[in-house]
Amino acid sequence: MAYKVQLVADDNGVAEAKRYIDANSFEYQMNMRNYMKSDDVSIESVKELRQNLEHGSTLEVMFNTAGTDLKYITAGNLAIYAENQQCHVEQFAKLMGYDLTQRFYLAENADFSGRKSQLNIPAGCYTVQEALAKFVDLTGPLKKKNVKEFASKCEDAAQKDELLGMCAMGAAGKAFDEKLVSKNVGLLDLVQMYPSMKIPFNTLIQKCETIMPRYYTIASSTLVNPNKIRIAISLSKFDSPYEKGRLGLVSAYCKRMEVDK
Repeated sequence: MAYKVQLVADDNGVAEAKRYIDANSFEYQMNMRNYMKSDDVSIESVKELRQNLEHGSTLEVMFNTAGTDLKYITAGNLAIYAENQQCHVEQFAKLMGYDLTQRFYLAENADFSGRKSQLNIPAGCYTVQEALAKFVDLTGPLKKKNVKEFASKCEDAAQKDELLGMCAMGAAGKAFDEKLVSKNVGLLDLVQMYPSMKIPFNTLIQKCETIMPRYYTIASSTLVNPNKIRIAISLSKFDSPYEKGRLGLVSAYCKRMEVDK
C-alpha cells in the first residue's frame, strides 16, 4: 500500500507527525476534499415534531453557524457528516483487537513502487477512536472492492473463499447482493458473520469506505435567521443481521443530540 500507519507513543511523536505532515503535500479522494471544506457547528436545539410516535419520529434540528463562514440559501441542501455510534466503535475495536487510545498518522511507504494513491482521511495525527468514529463507515452498504480486500484477511480458508466467490463477476457474484446488500450488512456485521476476519488497522484505514455526507433540505429563512439552519429529519431504522431496528447514521447522531439537550 502507498502509505503505512506510523504509531505515536508520546508528545514528541505528535510533534514529529506534525513536522512530517507540514513538510509534505497530499492528494485526497473527493469525499475527503469535501469533508475538509466543512465546518463544525453547534446544535442549538433538537425537538420532536410528531405528537404520535406510532408511525415514526421526526426531529427538528437547529444548527447555529455563528463564528463560521457558512452561508446558506433557503430550501438549499445541507450536507451532514455524522459520526458512528460509540457502542459500534467500541464493538468493532474489540472484535479487531484495536487499542482506541493509540495515536497514529499516515506516512508514505518507501517500499511502495506503484502509483501514489489518494488519502481517504485528512492528513493528521489521530487516535484510533477518532478515526473509527469520524471516518470509517461501520454500518453503511458494503462494496465488492472492499470486501475482496478484507476477505484476504480471513484466517479461515472456507470463509475467505466464500467471500471471494461473492465478489466474483457473474452468477456467483449475485450472492453478494442476496447475502450482504439485501440484508443491510455493514462492516461491523461482516466481521461478526466471518469471525476469522482480522483486518490490520493499516489495511482498514486505507481500504475502508469512508462516511459519506447525508443531504437535507434547509427549512429556515436567511432573512429571519442568517446564522441558524433548521432541518427536519425523519428517523430511519433498518434491521441488520446483528441489530434489529438500527438507526441510520444521521438519525442516531441527532437522536443522541436530542437526549443531550
